[in-house]
Amino acid sequence: MSPSPLCFVHASNLRLPILSAALVALMASAVAAQVPRLVKDLNTGSAASDPTPLLEWGGYVFFGAFDPDHGRELWRSDGTHDGTLLLKDIYPGEKSSVYSYTYQSALVSVGNYFCFAADDGVHGRELWISDGTTSGTRLLKDIYPGSTSSSPTDLTAIGGLLVFGARDYEGRELWISDGTEGGTRLLKDIRPGYQGSYAKHFVEFDNGEFFFEADDGLHGPELWASDGT
Repeated sequence: MSPSPLCFVHASNLRLPILSAALVALMASAVAAQVPRLVKDLNTGSAASDPTPLLEWGGYVFFGAFDPDHGRELWRSDGTHDGTLLLKDIYPGEKSSVYSYTYQSALVSVGNYFCFAADDGVHGRELWISDGTTSGTRLLKDIYPGSTSSSPTDLTAIGGLLVFGARDYEGRELWISDGTEGGTRLLKDIRPGYQGSYAKHFVEFDNGEFFFEADDGLHGPELWASDGT
């Protein structure tokens, strides 16, 4: 009986099972890392904190959320449980400073800061600015002086500036801000008088202008355009 032929196996083939096992383990780890997880139960128990709206900015996520001790306030998270913290109790105590309604609650990034509307219990709902820190989160301008709210809405970043609608003694009109108190100003009184034009729905166009809806009191709500001046 002739001997069985020798079987030679290349060394590289011996590594295949090892590589396959390592690849499977790596894929399993990646899948596990993508599984949705609760970051933090801000309003402990079954009650909701309703974290909205969310803004990713400067390596953090900023959002408004409710808890029973502070009301609805501005929070910051680095994606970890311990790194999810109240940024600032703008309206001290249980009352809320920020809304959950989208058109009134947007957090809008404008370069090295972001803006939002908030009520500190003294100035009414006004325009606020933040650099992502507690000390750098402050009232930008009391547009309607005193406790009456200017209620900034439709906050939109356009060409490095913030465009929005707000109300003062002249009604709700078109406003613009460069991130400073002095540079936060009425851009145009489209409908003179207390009624206001209700400028809103701002959209940037690629020719350097932005478009929006406004009512000048003569033509009804129509399409308007501005180059920011």
